[in-house]
Parts: sequence; structure tokens; C-alpha cells
Amino acid sequence: MNNIQSKYIPGPISDLYNNEDPGIDYLIFKVDAIREYVDNPKYKITYGDFGGRISRSRSFQFREYLLSRPLIFSYAYSKYERDGRALVLLAYELMGLDTDDQYRWIKFIENKDDYNVNGYFAEEVIYGNYVKQCSIYRAVLLEINTINQICDEQNIDRIFSEEYSFSKDDLGEFRVLFLPSKRNFNHFILTTNIIINDSMQDFYDYIIDKYNKRKKDVNRKIVNFQYYLENEIGIDELSAQKIVSPFSLLLYLRNEVAHELITDFWNESLWLEQDCFMDSLYDALRKFRESLILHYKSKVDIPEEIVDEKNIVHP
Repeated sequence: MNNIQSKYIPGPISDLYNNEDPGIDYLIFKVDAIREYVDNPKYKITYGDFGGRISRSRSFQFREYLLSRPLIFSYAYSKYERDGRALVLLAYELMGLDTDDQYRWIKFIENKDDYNVNGYFAEEVIYGNYVKQCSIYRAVLLEINTINQICDEQNIDRIFSEEYSFSKDDLGEFRVLFLPSKRNFNHFILTTNIIINDSMQDFYDYIIDKYNKRKKDVNRKIVNFQYYLENEIGIDELSAQKIVSPFSLLLYLRNEVAHELITDFWNESLWLEQDCFMDSLYDALRKFRESLILHYKSKVDIPEEIVDEKNIVHP
């Protein structure tokens, strides 16, 4: 066996390439293939801008019956179904799995011709090129940090008491849904609310105490946030409503998750629902930041990744 062949372990995936080097080829699998690893404390799944990594948890590093090597993955999108998604993984990594793991994965394999691979993952991971695009999740965190920098510049209290970073923090479910279940979507909502509304609690307390506005059937946080935008920052009513709308929706969804028994279900449309929500949240934060800059005539530097809105994309 030559040196190239010796890198790979015999199994059904290695057989696809006659146990020879697959180069930068990739394979497509049903998303069900990662069910075993999601919400399983024996495994750790991390996700960056456009790709993720599945590996054993630290305390299970030496359990031989678990996944035999780490795997990098991303998503591919169906050419025929609006909500259809699949997993894309590098063939050479899969060929390094032990035989049993290869058999587990091969049963989920899909036809590559039916999917388009996430283009940014392909450029960055498969082809090794620099990608200037920024995922919408990272962009939200950058907007929060920039808003706080404006507050620091103006010597006023920060609007967000906490700042987060993909490189420093384990942000849990604040990422694309690994599986389109209601349970996973609810975890995404709870995590996002911690990052957004919980972090704004001191700010909400301040404006409620200052303005004390009330409106029937509307959360006082949102009523006073809108009043602040209109009367202190100088935003017109319609624009202010658009900014507060995703904050209001997030509070509503969070309360629904926290106080009602909700039956779990699987629905691929949850991916689209998540994308639409993130679009509205990012747009609100961006407009909020732009309004603060205009109002205070701020000179804060805007992170390069979010200067051009066209560079902000979904994973």
C-alpha cells in the first residue's frame, strides 16, 4: 500500500475512491446524519461563519466506540426544494474514519447533483481562498460591540451590558440550526434573547424609569424603547417601529418558550423562519447603529466586515 493509500481506512466511503486520494472532493449527506452528535454531551459541535466541526468532548476523548476522528462540515442547499438542506463534508476526512463510522455515514449519502454547496464554505475550506463575507450571526455581534463603542465615545452608559465574540465565547445555539426541530429553534430563541434583550436590561430599566410610557398589550420595554428612538435619537415613527419590531418579537417568542408547553416537531421551514428573523434583527441593529452615529456625529470606526451590507450573508 503506498503512502497516499495508507492515510485512509478501508470502508464503504474509501471504496468510492478505490482507496485513493480524493483531492478536494466532497460528499453530500442527509442532515439526519448528525442526529447522533447534536445535543449529545459525548460530542462537541462548534460552528463558525460558514462551517462547523464535530469532535469528541474532552471527557470522552479516549472512548473507542465514539466518532473516530473530528469532521468539518457545512450545508448544501437543494436545487429543487426551497427549504431542503443537506450536509457537505470533505471526502478525505470521511475516508479517515474507521470502518464502522464509514458505514454509519454512507447510509445517509445523497446525490451531489441535487444540491448546491455553501459557496463561502467551498471557497474558504475546500479551495483555501480568502473570504471577505461575514455571517449574519457574527455581524449581529459586531453591531452590538459598535453600538457600545459609540456609547463609550459619548461617555454615556452602554446599551448592551454584555458583549460576545465567536472567538472567545461558546455561544451555544446562536448559530444556524443544526437540525430543523422546534426544540432546537426554541434553544436558538432563548440564546439570542440572552445576547440581545437580557443584555439590554439596564438600558430598558433606564428608559422605563425616565419615560414611564405604557400601552395596552405592548411590553413596556418596547414602548419606551420606541419612545427613546423617536424623542431622544430623532428617528421617525415608522423607522422606530421597524427597529423595535424584532426586539419585540424576540421577547414574545422567549416568553412563549419559557411559559408554555410546546410539542417538539420537525419542519424544514424552521430554517427559513430563522433566516428571516436574523435578517430583521440584523437590519434593526444596523439602523440603530447608523441612527446613533448620525445623532451623536460619532467618529467610531466601523468594523470592516460590516461596512458593506452586501458582504453579510447567511451560513
